[in-house]
Amino acid sequence: MNIQSIIFNCKKLDVKANNLNDNSFVLLIFKAFPSSFFIDNICFNLKESSFMLIDSDSFSRLYSDNSSNSFCADFFSFSDEKNLITNSNIPFSTLINFKKDFSLQSILDSFCFEVARNSNSFKQFSTVALQLVLIKLNEIYDLDAQNSGSANSLPRYDELCRLRRSISQNPFDNWNINDICSELQIGRTYFHRIYFAAFHTTCLQDIINCKLDAAKNMLLNSDDSISSIAEKCGYDNGSYFMRQFKKHIGLTPSAFRKKFR
Repeated sequence: MNIQSIIFNCKKLDVKANNLNDNSFVLLIFKAFPSSFFIDNICFNLKESSFMLIDSDSFSRLYSDNSSNSFCADFFSFSDEKNLITNSNIPFSTLINFKKDFSLQSILDSFCFEVARNSNSFKQFSTVALQLVLIKLNEIYDLDAQNSGSANSLPRYDELCRLRRSISQNPFDNWNINDICSELQIGRTYFHRIYFAAFHTTCLQDIINCKLDAAKNMLLNSDDSISSIAEKCGYDNGSYFMRQFKKHIGLTPSAFRKKFR
C-alpha cells in the first residue's frame, strides 16, 4: 500500500483525479453534518457519520460545498498493491452511514497523532494504520448488511424497485440519471451496475421504454399530432423523438399509428 496523501479534519475538499497516481483510491470518513460534497456534478448530502471509498478512475473532480461551514472529513488517497480493496465488500462511490465505533475511532486518533508527530516510523505506521482502518470499515459494512438482512440480496434493491415503479407511473417526468444518483446518494458507475444486476437493463433504457410506451398509447388513442405527442413525452426535438421511436419500435410514429390504429 502506497499512501499518497493524508489530511485529518479536512475542512475543504478539492481533488482532481488527474493529480492522483494511476490505480489510486480515495477514502473519505465524514465527521460533520449537515453538509455536502460533490463527485463531479453529483451532490452527496451528509446527515450522519459516514464514509465513502472511491476509485480514482470513476471521477474527474471531488470537492466540498463552499457554502457549507460544517464540512469535515478525514481524507486518504492511496494505491492498493496488496489488493486489500479488491478483497473487501465495500462498494465504491456509495455513502455508507455507520454508528460511532470506538475501536475505529481509537485507530484514527492514534493515526492522527502519529501524523502530527511525523516520527521516523511514520511511513510504516501509516501503512499499517490505514490497513487497519480499511479492515475495520469492511467489518462495519458487513455487520450492517447482516443486521439489515440484506447480505444475501442485491444492494439497494427495494429502492431500485420503487424508482423503477415511479418511472413507469410517471414517464413524462424529467428523469435525469445524475439527479437520481444524487437522490440515492450513490455514484453513477455503481448505480448503473446495481440497476443492471437487478433488472438486466439500464435505467436509461427503462426511461426510454416508458416514454415510448406512453407515446404508443397516445398514437393509438388520440388525434394528437406527432410533434404534440413528442412534446408531451418530454422530447424537445421532434426529429429526435421520431428517430428514437423507429430505432426501438421498428416503425416511425406515423407508420405505427397507421398500422395498428
